[in-house]
Amino acid sequence: MANGISEYAQATPPKLALILWAGSSFGGAERRFVRLAFHLAEQQQLKVTIFCFKDALKSINALGLRLDQVDFEFLDVKSSFFSQRKFGKVFSLLGLPAKIQKGRFDRVFYATNPDVVSYFLTRFSHVLAPISIAMVDLTYEKNATKLNRYLSRKTISKVLSVDCLSPAVKDAYASAFDSVDSGKIKIAPCSFTDFSKVKESEKRDIDIVLLGRFTKYKGHELLEQISAELDEYNLHICGSGPLEINAPGAKVYSSSDPFDILSRAKISLSLQQFGNYPSQVVLESMASGCVVVATDIGETRLFLDESCSVLIGYNSSELLSAIRRLLNDDSLRQQLSEQARLKVYSEQTIERYSGYFLNSVLEVNTVDLSGE
Repeated sequence: MANGISEYAQATPPKLALILWAGSSFGGAERRFVRLAFHLAEQQQLKVTIFCFKDALKSINALGLRLDQVDFEFLDVKSSFFSQRKFGKVFSLLGLPAKIQKGRFDRVFYATNPDVVSYFLTRFSHVLAPISIAMVDLTYEKNATKLNRYLSRKTISKVLSVDCLSPAVKDAYASAFDSVDSGKIKIAPCSFTDFSKVKESEKRDIDIVLLGRFTKYKGHELLEQISAELDEYNLHICGSGPLEINAPGAKVYSSSDPFDILSRAKISLSLQQFGNYPSQVVLESMASGCVVVATDIGETRLFLDESCSVLIGYNSSELLSAIRRLLNDDSLRQQLSEQARLKVYSEQTIERYSGYFLNSVLEVNTVDLSGE
């Protein structure tokens, strides 16, 4: 070994196995790591294999990525007897270490929080390539069971590194880091999304949009409380989910093209109750030229401040005041939207994140793209 890389890897591009233990429904973390995998394959010439279940291809296809840029290793059990039963994934897991070993990978990355799968993989760390894991869950400290804590501690003790999405994520897992080498814990410098899909439009016919899943803690109730006072404006609430939206006068619908909506919107709302970072919708809104009104909670200031957005408390009267102020001041909206674009394109980029990921998380010697 030299600098942690095998002689085989020095002669050829490093091989990365990205384990995506997810089905057809992706969250922000899954979308982010899939985009990262394709970027590393295309821009850094890594040989990337995504280990996933076949139904994950639906979500990957929806991201508009060229599937021939990476390799896929499907985890589905071929036997219909096992695959149709709850323990089918158990048999998928049992065969995973052998598949990774056969691929002669130089690094393995498990793209979600530590759990039974990552724990099982680390039991074979002596015969596999160095393993790194992600942590994206802010509720760990609050919701973790004794089993969760045991699996987390044991997993972390065996991995090369731990990628924490933000300082708050690191703090949430503080109890799991007891007696762990602090050098393993890495904090991402930014988030990112696919800015190639940003659309330019001179028509801003949507005054206000709240775009996102219809679930609790997303701030829909704040908008519902003031919707009657927004009847003079064109208000759109876009998304899907179990929460019933009750906002008279608003257009409520779902869309497969958020960039089309954001290109037409003047104001984009991000009203999450526990913090907005690293919301993909916020990044997409900033890049699309919307002015973001966001709740000043949690780690929201990791990508928003007063120079490029309007920050409010979790309060409907503050929300109403911010909306009216912005819609009555064209020059203020233009100033904030221009600063938001500058900020997101300079700070929240996949190039910056991939440099950190290669050098700090995977510890692969390559060109530093972080700009730092």
